Amino acid sequence: MEANKIKVTVAICAYNREQYIKECLESIINQSLYEIEILIINDGSTDNTLSICENYVDSRIVLFSQENKGISFARNVAIQNARGEYLLFVDSDDTISPEACEVLYTIAKNYNVDIVEGKYKYNKTQLDNKIQIPSKLNIMKGEEYYTHCVRHSEMEVIVWNKLIRMEYLKKYKILFQHELKYAEDHLFYLILSASHDLSAIKLNYSFYFYRQDNNNSLTKTLDKRKAELVINQLYQMDSFLKNKSNIFYASMFLLYLHLSSIWLRLDKKDQDEICQKLRREKALVANCFKSMLPNKVYRLQAYCFRFQPRFLKKMYLMKKMGR
Repeated sequence: MEANKIKVTVAICAYNREQYIKECLESIINQSLYEIEILIINDGSTDNTLSICENYVDSRIVLFSQENKGISFARNVAIQNARGEYLLFVDSDDTISPEACEVLYTIAKNYNVDIVEGKYKYNKTQLDNKIQIPSKLNIMKGEEYYTHCVRHSEMEVIVWNKLIRMEYLKKYKILFQHELKYAEDHLFYLILSASHDLSAIKLNYSFYFYRQDNNNSLTKTLDKRKAELVINQLYQMDSFLKNKSNIFYASMFLLYLHLSSIWLRLDKKDQDEICQKLRREKALVANCFKSMLPNKVYRLQAYCFRFQPRFLKKMYLMKKMGR
């Protein structure tokens, strides 16, 4: 397909997903919007993922294969090679509803926005196949978009529920920080929403099926290494932006809150080590509290983790036991 006719590039970054990649691809190939480009980045799979992708005959598919370099590097390959007006990421073990590209693209064009953000479900049967596109939608700009998400507890620091204008990514040279090994979406989302001229729409449209029964998913691995990766990302965020805005500090608070949830699942020895590390980094932790969510429960959890982690652990255990 000629580049000037491609409306949406759908990017799939795959590593060892032979069990799910076919279902993922079928949901994209059968989209009601035909003018799409399907980029598959095989990130060094050692199973049959690559051969399954190679068996598909569709002129809209462009297949890249590389050594295993991680999800962030693979996504950057997609950004650098996408030819569509807009870009949509889909994880290789997930699926999207049949009219997803058409609905998101229509709204993006009608309202001339950089991002259209939809919703996702853990149950595939709950996806919205058809919707009546609203006659009027609220367009948010720059920091307003991020602030709205924070205030209404709608913070989705993920990339696969968003249709993103390629021109916007190129204008600000936005890429993933491939040095990150965990929660790579968080910093990308921060950079994406940091510009004042960003325009975005949040849509009540569940088009994305997020699979939770994949045991290989990184989000299933709750251990000390995961906590250390989050702390390393806090270091990177703290040094990344010179002009620290409310958006920046709110992101650090959210990441700190996420760290507290991981900490609760560690054994006592690892918990003590994480607490000691954080006590040595008082300035870093202080920056995490410069812009907090108004949600009182989140604030209480963050404060307990900072000043009384054992009390937080006790509350967690009591809740788990149903007291």
